[in-house]
Amino acid sequence: MHFVANGEKQNCSNYTRKMKKVKRKTFLFLMLTAMFSPLALNAQTVLLSENFDNMTWNFGDSYSADGWFAYNAGNSNNWTLNTSSTYANSGSKSAEYFYTQNNAANCYLVSAPFDVNANASELSVSLWQRVRNMSNAETFSVFFVKASDVSTAADVASATPYYAIASASYTNNTFVERSGSVTSAALAGQSVRVVVHCTSPANR
Repeated sequence: MHFVANGEKQNCSNYTRKMKKVKRKTFLFLMLTAMFSPLALNAQTVLLSENFDNMTWNFGDSYSADGWFAYNAGNSNNWTLNTSSTYANSGSKSAEYFYTQNNAANCYLVSAPFDVNANASELSVSLWQRVRNMSNAETFSVFFVKASDVSTAADVASATPYYAIASASYTNNTFVERSGSVTSAALAGQSVRVVVHCTSPANR
């Protein structure tokens, strides 16, 4: 699967402190692909592709059975929809996380569900990511969950994760493609969601 998303204050000292605070994590385009086997070992099918341009609403803790939603399991900020093309890798919108000074992130960006063919042997995901301030690393992981395990927004925090991109910290302030895959047979023939879990430290 290939998944792409976009997504990141009267004197000089106050201004400097403010600039350090304004950090943006960006996921521009998310594309999910599936590899099928055994008859078409090298064939890939795009199951989900998203750059958020067609979204007219912001993410929130409200669960959506058939669409995107965000869930904040901590005391920091949640994922939001940025509508400025300045922070988009393609198109004009992106998903972003704004950090807070005192609390670490623990928020989940959850895709709409999509069906995985019963013959799929591998699910792949890729996204474009950047931060605004290279001095402050942002941390996230990407995994799949069975849609049947997520019937409320909070369920995403306890659903079994099938990791495609392990948790890591990034400091690049230009867009870089991140990708990974999972070969778990447990996802074949299932309705699945992809999740981007931000766990950036406080003040990052």
